[in-house]
Amino acid sequence: MSNKIYGLLEINPPENYANQNRGQNIAKHLLIRIGAALLAILLLFSYSIFSDLGTNDSLGLLLSGAAFLLIWMFFLLIEALILHANKKPLLRNANFILILIPPFFIFIWLNTLY
Repeated sequence: MSNKIYGLLEINPPENYANQNRGQNIAKHLLIRIGAALLAILLLFSYSIFSDLGTNDSLGLLLSGAAFLLIWMFFLLIEALILHANKKPLLRNANFILILIPPFFIFIWLNTLY
């Protein structure tokens, strides 16, 4: 199609898509986000195991892990909105996928219980 048709339809020509996605290393982005979450969960569990808090309750561990997961998802949502404003669609979509993964696994886990 010619550039006039792209202009009438108000869409970018295909050669502009390659320029938009330049500088968006999705593998590095995902590794940093997943690695930070795993490291924080590891630190949380190691702190609860090695510190004597007066209780050996696994429910406290579960609740603190769930609280961390909700905070992490909230920050990923904020980052996704910032990436959307900066016109980085690949990294934004990666954040949205990372936000949807934990509820998906929780939904599957709850369906296997009943």
